Amino acid sequence: MDKRFLRTLVILACGIAMALVAYAGQMGHNGEGSWTSSTEPRGESIRVSVQDGLLLDYRLLLPQTSSPMQSPELVLYISGEQQGFIDEVSVVYRITGPRGSELQARALAVRGGYDADIYFAAPGRYQVATKIQTSRGTLNDRFDYEIL
Repeated sequence: MDKRFLRTLVILACGIAMALVAYAGQMGHNGEGSWTSSTEPRGESIRVSVQDGLLLDYRLLLPQTSSPMQSPELVLYISGEQQGFIDEVSVVYRITGPRGSELQARALAVRGGYDADIYFAAPGRYQVATKIQTSRGTLNDRFDYEIL
């Protein structure tokens, strides 16, 4: 009986430790010695629009390091009129690059936004088309963005 109790206690402790690690991974550091929630939009806002009562805030997250090989990453933050950030959203990006190349990617919910590992590396005009599926229905958004 003692072995079962001890085994259950170890499994419970491991589960709690994993939950704490996951929680800590969802937090972000604000650079001033304190921690902030990861749902706060970060980066440079490149487009803000309102559709069907939802605020769509497209941002470029600048690289954490000063490496010349890294480029800004596109992240979409979606919030409601009163509810705050919206859960259970599916986002698909379709990007046409400066040289006419197309990329389509499904975004994952990370850092409080929707990120598909899309980087704007080359200078020029990008056409961004976004399909957003929510419980309210489907939204389509489109805009151009130029990197000098």
